[in-house]
Amino acid sequence: MFFRSGRKLAELRERLQTLQAENEALRGELAVERAALDAIHSAPAAMQVQVSPLTGMVSHIGSFSDSLKESQGSLATLAQAMRQETERVAKACHTVGDNLGIIERMANSLEGFTERLNSTSGAVGKLHDRTGEIGGIVKLIQGIAEQTNLLALNAAIEAARAGEYGRGFAVVADEVRKLADRTRSATNEISTLVQTVQNEATQVRDQVQVDPESTRLFKQDGQQAYLGMKGLMDSSDQMIGTIAASALRSFVETAKVDHLVFKMDIYKVFLGLSNKQESEFAGHTNCRLGKWYYEGDGKSCFSKLPGYQAIEPPHIGVHRHGVNAVRHFHAGELNAGLDELGKMEAASLQVLRNLEVMAESGQQDPSILCAEMHQH
Repeated sequence: MFFRSGRKLAELRERLQTLQAENEALRGELAVERAALDAIHSAPAAMQVQVSPLTGMVSHIGSFSDSLKESQGSLATLAQAMRQETERVAKACHTVGDNLGIIERMANSLEGFTERLNSTSGAVGKLHDRTGEIGGIVKLIQGIAEQTNLLALNAAIEAARAGEYGRGFAVVADEVRKLADRTRSATNEISTLVQTVQNEATQVRDQVQVDPESTRLFKQDGQQAYLGMKGLMDSSDQMIGTIAASALRSFVETAKVDHLVFKMDIYKVFLGLSNKQESEFAGHTNCRLGKWYYEGDGKSCFSKLPGYQAIEPPHIGVHRHGVNAVRHFHAGELNAGLDELGKMEAASLQVLRNLEVMAESGQQDPSILCAEMHQH
C-alpha cells in the first residue's frame, strides 16, 4: 500500500512538472500574442507618423507642378527668342551676301573704268599732239602771209615809181596786201583757238590720266574690302550654325520639360490632385513637340538629323499609354493603370534619348541643321 502511494505521488509529481512546463509555454505564447496585439494596436499610430510626411509631400506636388509649368513657359520663350534671333542673323547674312556681290562687281567695274580712263587720256594726248601740228601749220601760214604782205608792199613801191604805167599794178598790189592782212588776222585767230584747244586738252589729259600707283592701291583696297566681306560672310555662316544649334538645344530642353509636365499631370490624377479626363490631354500631334515635328522647324530644318525619325514611335506611345493609364484609373482598374504608367515611362525615356541625340548632332555639325539658313 505504501509503495502504491509512492507511485501515485511520483505520477502526480511528474504530471505537475508537465503541467508547469505547459504553463510556462503558454505564458510564453501569451507574451508573444500580447506583443503582437500591442504591435497591432500601435501600428496605426506608426503608420500615421509615416504617412503624414508622405501626405504633406503629395500636397506639395501640385505646387511643384505649377513651378515646373513656369519653367516650361520660360524655356519655351527662350526657344522662341533663339529661333527669331536665328532668322534675324540669317537675313543679315543674306544682306551681307548681296553686298559682297555688289562690291565684287564694283571692283571689276572700277578696273574696267580705270582702263577706259587711261585710254581716254591717251586719246586726249594724241589730240594735243594733233593741235600742236595744226599750230605749226598755222605758223607756216602766218609766215607766208608776212612774206606776201612784204611782197605787196614792195609791189606798191615799184608801182609808185612807175607812175602812170604802174597804176593797175598798184591796185593789184593793194588787193594782195589786204588779202595778206586778212590771212594774218585769220591765222592769229586760228592760232589763239589752237592754243586754247591745246590748253584744254592738256587739262583734260591731266584730269583723266590715272596714276598707275593710285590705280594699284585702289584696286588693292577693293580686293581687301572684298576679302574682308567674304571673311565676314564665312564667320556669319558659322555664327548662324552656332545660333541654330543653340536654338535646337533650347527647344530640346523645352520638349523635355513638356514631357515632365505631361507625365506630372498624369500622376496628379493617380495621386488624387487632379480630376482630368483622358479627353483633356493633348494628343501627340497637338502638343508642342508634335507641332514642331510635323509642321514646324523640326520638319523643315532638322529632319536630316540623327534621332529625328526615331522620335515619332515612342512619342506616340507616351501619349497613348498616358491616356490609357488615366482611363484605367477612372474605371477603377488600378493595376492596369500602373502597367500603362510603366509603358509611358519607357516610351518617354526613348523620346528624351532621341532628342538628346538630335541636339548633340546639331552641335557637332551645325551645317546640316537647316539648309535655308546657309543660302546667300
